[in-house]
Formats: sequence, structure tokens, C-alpha cells
Amino acid sequence: MILERDSSMIGRELRRNRGQRGYRPKQAQRKAQEHRQTPRSFKMTLEVVAYIEEKLREEYSPEQISCTMRESVGVRVSHEKIYQHIWPDKKHGGDLRTFGRSAGKR
Repeated sequence: MILERDSSMIGRELRRNRGQRGYRPKQAQRKAQEHRQTPRSFKMTLEVVAYIEEKLREEYSPEQISCTMRESVGVRVSHEKIYQHIWPDKKHGGDLRTFGRSAGKR
């Protein structure tokens, strides 16, 4: 049977869901559904927001901020999450978008 998936993906699936009696598809499906139902929310704390806004004002790009945050603040935030912080600020009359390298251009 051809699964049309990369072999490394299949290998990870087998390793992740192998028990003492081998791979158990029903158990794997149940674990996947439980994982999907758990909320994956990240709370932007005041410290994280302050760091992001400080770096934006220093004209760091969201990608650069994302790379340096883990070392500086101890939190991983994707560059997309940073953009999601910038655009609502623009809608409410904020100025964060004016500090970046692209200066508010999409």
C-alpha cells in the first residue's frame, strides 16, 4: 500500500506511538485527538511585549527579534506572532509598524 508520505514522517510516527507490543494505530489515533484538543495558547506577558516593542523601536525585524528572544527572555515567539502583535496596533492608531525595516509595508 502506498501511503504517499515521506519515510521520515512514518518513522517518527512509529517511534512516537510504539509500545511494548508494537505500533498500535487506535492508541495513536486517540493520543493524536487528545493532543489536538489541548489548547496551545501562548500568553504575551508584559515582559515579552515590552521586549518586542523595544526591539521594534530599535529597528529590529520580527525575524531578528524572534531569534534573539530565547536567549534574552527565555521564551520562543515566532516572527508571525510578532506580526500579529504589530497589525492590531496599527488598526488602533499605534506606531509600532513605523519602526520596522519595511515601515508598515506588507
